[in-house]
Parts: sequence; structure tokens; C-alpha cells
Amino acid sequence: MILWDYFARHSYDALIEKALRLEKLADYAYRKLKQLEGELGFNLHVGRSPLALTVRFRRPNARIVSQFSLSTEFLNGVYYAHIFLMEHVTTQLVDTLIQALRQPGAFGPDADQGFHLHEGSGFR
Repeated sequence: MILWDYFARHSYDALIEKALRLEKLADYAYRKLKQLEGELGFNLHVGRSPLALTVRFRRPNARIVSQFSLSTEFLNGVYYAHIFLMEHVTTQLVDTLIQALRQPGAFGPDADQGFHLHEGSGFR
């Protein structure tokens, strides 16, 4: 019923526009993270599947994970964070995250330890 109501309130063209805008935003986030990887000079393990609205990268320190409400996981020996590019996410929020990741200590020692935080606001 909820899905039907949503489709009834939004035109096909509006849904297509939304999907394209979010895919473009995901590409923007991916490119900014790859650029940051080049600036920092070490592998951030940035990844994104074609047309995905999720971008994965090396997990930063606990403060940044909490501040931006990043989801995290351990996969194939690497600690990752990932962002979900949803309606409320803007290029400004992506840029703010990139600025935080650019700071000294953003990928400090606690970034490679197991921790789980579910605080903050940002990408979830």
C-alpha cells in the first residue's frame, strides 16, 4: 500500500529524474574519493558498482564514522565504510565528508580496528 501511494504521488518522469540525479551524485562522490586517494598518496580502496547508489572506501577513524553516520564492514581483510546516496544527500554533504577525510589522522590507527557506531547524522 505504501509503495502504491508513493507511485501514485510521483510521476514516472519525476522518478526517472530522481534516479538520474542520485546516480550522478554517486558518481560525484566516487570521483571525489578517487581524487582524494591521489592527493593522499595511499589506497583508499574506493569502489562502486555500475549504476550503484553506494560508494565504498577505506574506513576512517571512529570520530568521522560517527559524525557522518557511516556504515562499516570488514571484507577480505580490509575495513570499509560506505555511503548511501539518498534523497537528503547533497554535493555539499559529500564535500564536507571529503574535507573531514583530508584532515591529518582521518585514517589513523583506530580506522583498522573493529568498532561499531550508530550515531550522528549524514549518509543514513
